[in-house]
Amino acid sequence: AFVDLPRGLKKEERKPPTEEQVAAVKAHPEGFGLCAWLFMYTGCRLGEILALQWQDIDFERRTVRVRYRESNTNLARAKNAEYRMALLSNTTFEFLVKYISDNRKSLMNSEYLFTKLTGKNKGEPLDADSVYSMLKRLSQKTDINSHPHQLRHYFAEERRKEGWDLNDIRFALGHKKVETTIKYLGENNERLIEATDQYYSNNEDLY
Repeated sequence: AFVDLPRGLKKEERKPPTEEQVAAVKAHPEGFGLCAWLFMYTGCRLGEILALQWQDIDFERRTVRVRYRESNTNLARAKNAEYRMALLSNTTFEFLVKYISDNRKSLMNSEYLFTKLTGKNKGEPLDADSVYSMLKRLSQKTDINSHPHQLRHYFAEERRKEGWDLNDIRFALGHKKVETTIKYLGENNERLIEATDQYYSNNEDLY
C-alpha cells in the first residue's frame, strides 16, 4: 500500500499551512523534525521521504533522489512508480547533517535515512503512523495542527510566488498531470489563472 494522506481528512486540513504553522515549524526544527522540512522544501510526499535510503542522498550535490522500490520494509514508496531528484536548500542540508550527527549510533545499522530512534522498535525504518503520531503530539503542545499534505502545499505555493513554471512545479511534486497541480494550488488565485492560460497556450498540442 502507498503511504499517503489518511482518508477522511477534513477539507480545512487539506489547505496550505498558515503563516503561524510555517513559523512554528521553522522555530522548532528539533520538534517538527527533518521530515517536516523535507515536505516544505522539496515537495516530496510522505511515502517518498520515508523511503529515502543513504544511497539516495548525494552529499556533494546536496540532492535527494526519489526512487520507486517495491521492497521497502515500512511499505513506503514513490507514488506513480516514478523517479526524480530534489535539491536541498542550505538550511535544509545543514539540518540533515545535524540530524545524522545527533543520531549517528541509531542510524549506522540501517539503510534508511529515517528510523525509529527510541523504544522497543528502535532502529526499524520509520513508518507513516509514527510521523502522524509525532505531528499529533506536537499539535497538542503547540496548538499548531499540521499535516504532511499541508506542509507540501507550502512548497508548491512558495515556488509559484517565485515564478516557477507550472510544469516545473508539477514535476517537483510528482504529479502526472498539470491539472492536478492547478487544483493543488487553488483555482481562485488570479496569478494562477494567468499562469494556467499561459501554460495551455504554450502547450496547445497536448490539449
